[in-house]
Amino acid sequence: MLRALPILVALSVLSAGCPRSENPGDAGPLFPESSLPFPDASNEDQDVDGLCDRLEEALGTSPTEADTDGDGFSDWFEYVYRSDPLAGNEPERDRFVYISESEGGTVTYDFEVDMRGQGESYTASFESLEAYDLTEVRADAFFDSITPTYALPESNAAALNPESTSFQEVVGRTVLGFSARFVFGDSTPRGCLRAYPFRLYVKSSGGRLIYRRTQYLLVLPPGQTSRTGDWCFPAELLCPR
Repeated sequence: MLRALPILVALSVLSAGCPRSENPGDAGPLFPESSLPFPDASNEDQDVDGLCDRLEEALGTSPTEADTDGDGFSDWFEYVYRSDPLAGNEPERDRFVYISESEGGTVTYDFEVDMRGQGESYTASFESLEAYDLTEVRADAFFDSITPTYALPESNAAALNPESTSFQEVVGRTVLGFSARFVFGDSTPRGCLRAYPFRLYVKSSGGRLIYRRTQYLLVLPPGQTSRTGDWCFPAELLCPR
């Protein structure tokens, strides 16, 4: 029986739907950088998607459809977050964690690591990435905690420690489960869709990176979806008025 330090966390049954790690040697999907250049554009934006018609012409996207490839993500979102606005399979749907834009809005993102332990501790951590948001909000405004939840087989981990988000003395081929929790809380509602990139890591106590995955926290106003809602966008960056 795993010994929880200092409180017991119940073990969960392995979920087939938990995402595995991207290759720790890969950066994962591209994410925004402060140096990202914005092409010069006229101020006409027929579809009011945040991309001016002149820029849309250069990209090959439709100046009259806010979501050219019909995948539920606006051309503006795909452009600034470096997805392909002409490819319906980008961005990957499993990269998104959805939270309601309401005081009681919460969501957990469960992930697992299939690894081979060497008797070390293994700890999960969270990192906010830069987001295109005029009020400079990032994913850490909604992040609450990461909790270690299960080890399979259970006997391969001596203990789990919720306070340090880690498993202790893991040996052999083991699947470690974690849960990241996000809370909308007293954040300011805006009534439009917005996405905040973040990364999750798992490292050994010796500093070895064994898991890294990039995700987006997508804030949904009540009654809206990524297909039906309007996206928040800082229009003056791409479409001066």
